[in-house]
Amino acid sequence: MEVILNKESEVNKEWLNRSNISVEYTTLDNILKSPREVLYSFGGKELIDELEVEIKRAQKEKNLDYKTAEAEILTTIREGVRREIGSEGGVGSKIAHRAWVFPSKTFDVVNNNEELVNAYAHSICHEVGHTLSLEHPKGKGIYFEYGQINFMNPIHTLKNVFSFNFDIHPNQVRQINDYLKGSRD
Repeated sequence: MEVILNKESEVNKEWLNRSNISVEYTTLDNILKSPREVLYSFGGKELIDELEVEIKRAQKEKNLDYKTAEAEILTTIREGVRREIGSEGGVGSKIAHRAWVFPSKTFDVVNNNEELVNAYAHSICHEVGHTLSLEHPKGKGIYFEYGQINFMNPIHTLKNVFSFNFDIHPNQVRQINDYLKGSRD
């Protein structure tokens, strides 16, 4: 794996594929400035097509021009995304080959820089897991399918986050390998 860290750099989306992913430290508000891009990242062309159908429906039902109907629907989408994923943590997309990690007020209670690094390392690993096709394990609490301290569980204790106390299940390793062996789209 090669890691390239740049300040204020733009992502070359043409370069991204299963073998080349982007990890971006940003805010939810920042990625929602391009809502069509977010929709494509999580639903592909099908979701963009559904957006166009909704815009046409709004134009017809409310007698709106295209731009006004689009703005109205995209505002609703932004609000829904904010409600569903919140502004902390992050998101990862296997379609777009991108992970977005957000600032987290939860991490303000760290005792030192090592805990802060571990906390963001966990967020990065979790979102990169999504870009490599992994989903949240089924179950809850100690009954998650891959165990309580699996890095893809959506909820952890801060003690585990700050100490980077996580594991990966062999089935998840197989899923990642299968994904990487897939087509190079």
